[in-house]
Amino acid sequence: MNIQELINSVKETEINATETQVSKMESEEVSLLGPMNMLAFDA
Repeated sequence: MNIQELINSVKETEINATETQVSKMESEEVSLLGPMNMLAFDA
């Protein structure tokens, strides 16, 4: 593995970690807001 590939794989790992964090936060928000939020999504 050359340096560029190593850098790219690190960047991808960071992006995946960020996306996981964001989706985790979003799902926590949904569970906090509960049924009212579900109605808003359905509308």
